[in-house]
Amino acid sequence: MALGGRIVQHIDNLVGSTASGGTVKRTTAEWLGDIGESIHKKLVRAGLTEPKAVEAEPTPGLSITLAAFLDEFVADAKAFRKWMERRRLPKTKRRPTGKMAENSMRQRIANCNTFFSYAVREELLSDNPFRNQATSHQKNNNGKENISTEIIDKVIGAAPNAEWRLLIALWRYCGLRKMEPMELTWNDVLWAEGKIRVRSPKTAHHAGREMRYVPIRDVETYLSDAFAVARDGQKHIFGRYVPVTNLYHTFEKIVEKAGHEPWPNLIKNLRLSCENDWLTAGEAPAHVIAAWIGHTLEVQNSSYAIVSDGHFEQFNARTPSGSKSGNTGGNKPPRIDANDTESMLPPMLPPIDKTQETNENTRSGRGAVDFAGKPGF
Repeated sequence: MALGGRIVQHIDNLVGSTASGGTVKRTTAEWLGDIGESIHKKLVRAGLTEPKAVEAEPTPGLSITLAAFLDEFVADAKAFRKWMERRRLPKTKRRPTGKMAENSMRQRIANCNTFFSYAVREELLSDNPFRNQATSHQKNNNGKENISTEIIDKVIGAAPNAEWRLLIALWRYCGLRKMEPMELTWNDVLWAEGKIRVRSPKTAHHAGREMRYVPIRDVETYLSDAFAVARDGQKHIFGRYVPVTNLYHTFEKIVEKAGHEPWPNLIKNLRLSCENDWLTAGEAPAHVIAAWIGHTLEVQNSSYAIVSDGHFEQFNARTPSGSKSGNTGGNKPPRIDANDTESMLPPMLPPIDKTQETNENTRSGRGAVDFAGKPGF
């Protein structure tokens, strides 16, 4: 590859890693260390890399030890959170503010907390500087969106081939995570049992959560279509027509081709929509649905379940369990005609029997009372 082509490739790598918040490829990192000061400053101004650290002059006779390095790192740990808050990132559809999301910062602090906790346990350090910093994810509905079946069916129709149609269907109708379909083999499709065996790299380190099973009812047609065009001896379901390294951007183009604007959390919201559909329709108990999706009830409630106006409409459309069979309007009170004044009056009391009242008073010794001459009577 020509020199200019290699530079362009390295810059593309920097743009991609900056947009995704991921790490820079090793070859690109080595290239950054070797480029001249002029090009490096341009990349810094473009927000694609950090300024080079100024190396201090070494003190004669003083060597830098691991202990000194760790002491300095501990002293700087409190500033790590503030650095993340001040950090400016390129604005994208997924990150319109150009700032790191709160939960992203907390996740990075949680990673540091894990690292330093291990160092304390191994007696490499006496203290963990991250132990008192917030690491738990906040509950928020930012970016949550239920993508309707009408929209996703149009998107599936705009997909270029059977593999892509199946992939989108697995995200939306089986609730698979972004990369989980890439692990699927045709042996994982248990046709007779009506389910798919899904390997979960994200939860594999938890005992008993290295795999799960999901029903194939809503994707069986797409599975059959993909199987019909699979090559003889093909082990994995995906890989021939689906670009594993560029799923997000390719899917974004398919959504736009279907005539829709890409929604927030493009792939995660399909998984969220699948779970909410199953919950709303009562397809199975909540704990079973959580197991199909691959997380706990706590995560389901905090990060996936949505309360929408559609739930009120669905509830009000049902006949209440306590209503009589003839009452098709549920427990609604009878409608009153505004012109019907008689029906709006309280019920009339029966007329008083004066003779009975006089007799009662006489028997009680009070005698008859004459109200005829009293004011107000």
